[in-house]
Amino acid sequence: MMLPDTMPLLANGMGDYLCARFTNNGTLSEIIEWCHEGAGWRHYGYSIDQAIAFDQMEYRQSNDIGDPEDSQLLARVSRVAMSEAACKRAVRTQLEIGCRRVGGRKLAALVGVSWNELSVWLRDPSGMPAPKCEQLASALGIDQREMMRQDWEAALSHSQSVLKVRADLAWPYAVAGQAFERLGCPEDAVKMYEAGVKKLGSSSSFTAHWSSVSDSGTGKFAVDRLLALAKDDFELTVKEYLKAIVEKKVRNFWFTCADTATKEGDHNAAYEYLCAAGWDFYYSNDILEILQAMKASAKLAGFPTLEAILELHIGSLV
Repeated sequence: MMLPDTMPLLANGMGDYLCARFTNNGTLSEIIEWCHEGAGWRHYGYSIDQAIAFDQMEYRQSNDIGDPEDSQLLARVSRVAMSEAACKRAVRTQLEIGCRRVGGRKLAALVGVSWNELSVWLRDPSGMPAPKCEQLASALGIDQREMMRQDWEAALSHSQSVLKVRADLAWPYAVAGQAFERLGCPEDAVKMYEAGVKKLGSSSSFTAHWSSVSDSGTGKFAVDRLLALAKDDFELTVKEYLKAIVEKKVRNFWFTCADTATKEGDHNAAYEYLCAAGWDFYYSNDILEILQAMKASAKLAGFPTLEAILELHIGSLV
């Protein structure tokens, strides 16, 4: 389930790992956290030192230990990881914090709604009925406006700073698109969602659950919003991708892209498309065949390090 260009380094004892990720030329690309539930991953740093510093920062913040804003520690943290954490804090409501403290289902039962209904309000509290808002605020002992507050301007700023240096991650597009919607700029939101719609779903990070809070969720927030905004003049491959998701044929979409690239002799692109076939929406069916096809593409593209890592992944399955 781990990304096929990674090697595990450190475990947390609960199934999650920090992994070293490698580039086409065999150099270290980044350190990522890989989560065993769902095969999601997120950037932790561009070196071991940065990754450990970020882990220390998150541990301090979550456990109120020491000074989480220690300047020496923060200076060692990757700007991308820092911006992601800042985005998450900016959109997290006191209602979400209260759910973690009291228990989401318990809080939902207390005010007479289902957990599914309450979970929608965690991301978008603007749709909460006034009586329920009053009940929840009273139950948590906080001001109603404070309970619902989100800083979408800050979230937009942080997500855009990441997009300047990383175009491959799904979560910044989801955050920026939603920020534009909340700030009354729907056209900019559509552009952002369209730009991010084909990024690996496994890189959605904390925005992954945004698509799962409603019955109509497709599994990728940018897709949900593009379909909801009912825009139909997308670029052709975006249209094809949206159609594939609706028809639950995403893996076939990426296989087709990989086949086309292989026939054109673009083995680098074929490798990337095959990676997307496995890790856009991860499921274990046929993953061995995907790894073997990726190894063949890596060999043809002249990526010996990636080819060797893939051999190790294949060896763990056979």
